[in-house]
Amino acid sequence: MLISVITPSFNSSDFIERAIKSVMEQDYPHWEHIIIDGASNDGTLEVLNKYPHLSWISESDNGQADAMNKGFTRSKGEIVVYLNADDYFFAGAFSAIIAKFKEGVDFVVGNILIKSERMGVEFLNTPRITLEGMLRHWEPNSFCHNPVGYFYRREVQKSCPFNSNNYATMDLEFLLDAAALYSFSKVEYTLGCFMDGLKTKTHQTQTQHNYWQPATFPYLDRHIAHMPQNAREQYLAERRAGYAAKQAESNFRNRQEGIVLPQPSERASISVIIPAFNCQDYIGRAIDSVLKQHYSRLEILVVDDASPDDVGRLVQQRYGHDSRVKVLRHSENKKLGAARNTGLKNALGDYVFFLDADDWLAPGGLRALLALAEQYSADIAACGVQKAYSNGATELYHAFSFACRGGREALWYLADYYIGTIVWNKLYRRQFLTENKLLFIEDYYHEDVIFSMRATALCKNYISTDEIGINYFHNEKSITRSTPAALHLASYLRIWPDIDKFSDEFGLKGDEDGSSLTRELFHKHASFDMAPKLRRYLDATPKNNRLDHIQNASARVFPMHKEMAGDILECIFSQILKKENDFISLEKKFMEVEEKLNNALSKNAAIFSELTKIKSLATSLTKSRAINAISFISPRAQKNALEILKDLEILSYKFHD
Repeated sequence: MLISVITPSFNSSDFIERAIKSVMEQDYPHWEHIIIDGASNDGTLEVLNKYPHLSWISESDNGQADAMNKGFTRSKGEIVVYLNADDYFFAGAFSAIIAKFKEGVDFVVGNILIKSERMGVEFLNTPRITLEGMLRHWEPNSFCHNPVGYFYRREVQKSCPFNSNNYATMDLEFLLDAAALYSFSKVEYTLGCFMDGLKTKTHQTQTQHNYWQPATFPYLDRHIAHMPQNAREQYLAERRAGYAAKQAESNFRNRQEGIVLPQPSERASISVIIPAFNCQDYIGRAIDSVLKQHYSRLEILVVDDASPDDVGRLVQQRYGHDSRVKVLRHSENKKLGAARNTGLKNALGDYVFFLDADDWLAPGGLRALLALAEQYSADIAACGVQKAYSNGATELYHAFSFACRGGREALWYLADYYIGTIVWNKLYRRQFLTENKLLFIEDYYHEDVIFSMRATALCKNYISTDEIGINYFHNEKSITRSTPAALHLASYLRIWPDIDKFSDEFGLKGDEDGSSLTRELFHKHASFDMAPKLRRYLDATPKNNRLDHIQNASARVFPMHKEMAGDILECIFSQILKKENDFISLEKKFMEVEEKLNNALSKNAAIFSELTKIKSLATSLTKSRAINAISFISPRAQKNALEILKDLEILSYKFHD
């Protein structure tokens, strides 16, 4: 059997001779070595001329994949392998794989040694050989990371030619396509060495802040499409988590190597919108943090929402000399959503950043976001957030590194909480906001949830970094920590129909994948987020006030007579409260028993069976509490109650998770 070794090359004079010699030193004699050079000008051709056994050309090409395909057309071997110019084979590699081919296999994979200059380590890649395993390509040893580690019959490449339009990952695309058609065989032999240097294509592409995203690997879709629905959903969720982890790792290495984003262009302007209400103790810190960003093209729009502490006048006195700081006033209190809308309608910047009055920017945070948005043409660029306490302590709050496109792809990141519904850690391209008429809901307290959903769905490019750009102040007097009142309840209830309306608007219910996404958005940003807030409302509100609140809130949210809706919800809430103590008691008992049983699981299978029964009972009770509450509603009201429960999805989540 003749083995065709094909080497793409460009300006490889420093190392190509090592690759050539690694072929010549093989103990299997039947091979040819073809080199496709991309018109090198560094002395590579002088090296090639030293070895008359080589078959080579030197001419301009369209990249590595194009060179690989050219080499294949010139080759004659029954077996094909690619050897990059900076890599090399180990002794005995050809003999190790040829024995497998004589057994009649089509594709042989071995181990490879990876010498990574970037990571400063050497490690053995022991790749998987199934399509299912290679699809999890973000995991260690998921696939053969370099062509030096796999050989195949030439019929394989005829069926699966390298994609010359795929610059960065054409080898992974080829492997997946081949694995879908052919069986791979593994030889437990280290075939060669992959030199992962700082000047390689791998290094250049993977240092990008948007490398680990679905757009980099679009060909995965044709393989994922064949998965069953449940398996596909699980795979995609794990892929999102894997990509975020890999991007965070890559960004960390960038920082370690001193690779930083280019400075922003200084051509783009930024409008920072700060709603102000009872915040005179904090707003100076927020404004100063913006002015200290050392970026000249700024405007700061402070929106005085009829604040009783006259914060607008205070800002005017302190910053009136600075033309970048402007105060806009509401004649009456219109709440946070309306204040942000006022700022947005008056903003002139190319980009918009929403900053709450009690929070403050980290040094350089705004400049870094602008650099990120400009380099990656992002409609939305997000930074990491740390929570800051009045005693000076801090803790990580929300910080992820990843990139994605808009639409459903980005909405899944939102459902996973990689994208938070908070708007005050994001830089928005203003033209994107205005073209899509993106404004905040007014008169309610969940104004950022639907805004974030719409912006996420409509954006073309979203990019996030875990670099801390903003300090989120744990303010005991903030809206989120104030005593819940009637408007809070109405806001908590309205989130369900609002998300339902959003799902209809963006066509998320017309197919299986869209329906799954809708359920996740409901669960994570309505049921899961609102359940503790409803619980807090119930705990904080006396019963005689609660009924009036519920009736008024229901009248605002649901299109039915307020007494009917209010009575139904009050009945449900009352029964939930009534059963809560029973459940908490059982849950506590369950946790005590579980702790004891876990210690004995490895010794007694019968105990494991008992634990399973107890877990099943507790889970069943958790899920059935809301269902049981309906039994207390009169038959006349039951139909309406079920309709409301359907809207609220009370039946589909754990109320006290």
